[in-house]
Formats: sequence, C-alpha cells, structure tokens
Amino acid sequence: MAYHELRIAKIVQETSDARSFVLEVPEDLADRFRYRAGQFLTFRVPHEAGAFNRCYSLSSAPETDGRHLKVTVKRVEGGKGSNWFNDQLAEGSSLHVMPPAGRFVLRDGDAPLLLFGAGSGITPMMSLIKSALRTGTRRIRLFYANRDKPSIIFDKELLDLLAGHPS
Repeated sequence: MAYHELRIAKIVQETSDARSFVLEVPEDLADRFRYRAGQFLTFRVPHEAGAFNRCYSLSSAPETDGRHLKVTVKRVEGGKGSNWFNDQLAEGSSLHVMPPAGRFVLRDGDAPLLLFGAGSGITPMMSLIKSALRTGTRRIRLFYANRDKPSIIFDKELLDLLAGHPS
C-alpha cells in the first residue's frame, strides 16, 4: 500500500501532553481516504536511522468531520513517534500517510455500546461515539479512566456530547 502526502490543517492542544492533528484530504484522494469510525492511519516518521511506521487511531468520525481526518497523539517518554509528532510538526506541515485501515469499527444496528478505556485509548472510542450518536439511537456507556482532570483528552468535547445527548 502506498503513502500519500496530507497537510496538517490544524493542531489542537488537547492536554499538556496530547495534541490532535487535523489532516486535509485533497479531493483526488477522497475515495482512497474514506473511512469508518474506529479505524487508524499509518504514518511514515522520519528518523536519523531511517524512517519507521507509527499507527494512530482516528478520533474523527466521517459523519461529523467530513473529509478532515483527526488523529490524537499523546507524548510518551522516549517515544520516537509521539515525540516527533508533538515536537516537530506544525500547522501546514505535510505527513506521509497510508489510507485508513483496521477492523475495530462500528457495525450497523442499534445494539448498545459499552466502552472501556484509559488515557489516549479514548481516541478510537471518540470516533465510535460520534458516529453512533449521529447515525442511530444506540445507548452508549463509557467508562474512561485518567490520572486526573487535566489529563482528560477530549474533556470539553465529551461534555458537549453529553449535553447534546442527555439520554
């Protein structure tokens, strides 16, 4: 599978150690980068010893975010990929990205969702939650653990979703 160059349209500082990277998909790549909630992207990360691959889950949902793809990367001590994303990239930078992949996706139906996650594990779940709320009537229950309140990735977005869908 080939890499494609995508430009970073926006960077969102989610917490002190996590940032979201919103990627623009050009019209000619729209079909190739069509995705389902819960999938991930594979990035080619440059390194002094040669490039390597890193996969990051999409935190966007196709039903709510259009052609803009969003991945959220939490800094990891000693992490070559996560630190490069957080230290070297800026809005307007380009990344080499493979099309979406993965089978942790929202299936059709109205079965309730029970989601468990911690820390940056919220990223694919955010995609699933946004998609489920937009496309159906599923009941959703999320158990999400963090170190403390300031480390909650998507804190405001989760509260906004809850306010918009109180049941």
